[in-house]
Parts: sequence; structure tokens; C-alpha cells
Amino acid sequence: MKKTLQKVFRLPKGSKAFLLYLAIFLSGALFASFTQNKPQTQIQAFPIQHYTGFSLQYDSRNKIPLWTYEQISASSLNRVASRSSMHFHKDPSIYHHHQSSLKDYSKSGYDRGHMVPAADQQSSREALEKTFLLSNICPQTASLNRGLWAKLEQKTRAMVGNNREVEVITGPLFLSSPEGNKRFVKYQVIGQNEVAVPTHFFKLINSKNQKIAYIIPNQNIDPGERLEQFQVPISTLEKSSGLHFHFK
Repeated sequence: MKKTLQKVFRLPKGSKAFLLYLAIFLSGALFASFTQNKPQTQIQAFPIQHYTGFSLQYDSRNKIPLWTYEQISASSLNRVASRSSMHFHKDPSIYHHHQSSLKDYSKSGYDRGHMVPAADQQSSREALEKTFLLSNICPQTASLNRGLWAKLEQKTRAMVGNNREVEVITGPLFLSSPEGNKRFVKYQVIGQNEVAVPTHFFKLINSKNQKIAYIIPNQNIDPGERLEQFQVPISTLEKSSGLHFHFK
């Protein structure tokens, strides 16, 4: 190595000091290249939260979940707790600048739509209560929330009858629409915290017998519409959501 360096840099033989300084310089430059881009400030966003009965990833910019995940079974659907005394409330585990509030939804014209339905988590009071955290809620048109979306949730629960357990992944989407020869993603925000109103919602149901994905517009839809017309290939959902699903 010494002879190579002497040849490349035309060093006189015996230049031990120069070689030492050169080695120190090169090692310092190498160390600097590894450390100069290392963040000195910790950055936190889009936290994954684990609650009794379900998990979600929170969109701290739009103040709604990115996705929710639950496993429903006969035991989780066992009605022990009642929702009559339950109330929507802020999620204290979310950074306060990223929280939505009840005022954001007040007089907005939108329902507070559960992503993990309360009816899926009635096996204990704690599990049921967690579904009313605003981190599990999206602005949803009333007719969709109480109509076709409710029908989809009921269908999901009914699938437990033929399966021991059903995995359900649910969330909002922000999809483009055409204007002339261009496409734009446009959506409303509500309240002082500017909670984003999704353009669509998705639900992916994974059971031992089948995997089904749905994408439904956040619009006033006739509850008599057939769910099948909103069924999409899983690959379409992955493209639209930016999520990649790995099934066991």
C-alpha cells in the first residue's frame, strides 16, 4: 500500500509522516461523507397506532386515518358493550397540532364516518370506545355512511359466519377527476383544522375463501345500488392507495 501511494503521489521513499497525514485526511473525508446527511432533528409523522381490537396509520396532515386494520371473528362481534353511552372524542395519543376536533365536523354537512365500525368491536367496552376516537373517523356523506357503506359493513360481518376470522383493511382515497383534457385531485377541507374530505373510500376483505376489494365514491349514492359494481381488482386498489398488501 505504501509503495502504491508513493508511486501515485510520487512520494520520496520514507515519507511516513506524509502517509500518516494522508491517511488521517482520507479517513476524515470518508467519515464526513457518511455523517453530513444524517438528520440531527428527529422527525415524526404518520404514526401507527395500536388499540384494543384494531390498528391504524394516522395521516397527520389530513387529520384522518390513512388506513385501518382489524380482524373480526365471532368473539369480537359478541355484543357485550352498548354504544348508547359512547361519544366521539379527540385521540390524546395524537400530537395536538395534528388532531381533529368535534367542532371541525359540526355543521359541516358530513357524518363522522367510522373506518373501523363500532359494530365490529362490541366484545368489550374498551374496544368499542376506541372506535369513537376521531383518529378512526373520516368526513363521509350522510347517505353513503348510512346507506351503501353500512350495507358493506354488514356484508363484511356476515362473512365471519363462513370463516373463523376475517381481515378488514379500510381507508380513504383521494382520486383524480377529469377537467377538459387534464386531471386534477380536488377535495374539500372542513373546520379550523382543515380535515380533508376523501373523494372515495376503500375496503379490502381477506378471508380464507376469498379476497375482495371495493372502492366507493364519497357521494350521495342510492342505497339500493349493488355493491358488486364497486368491486375492483386488488391491483387497482394498490395503485390508487399507494398501499401494497402482502397476504400470508
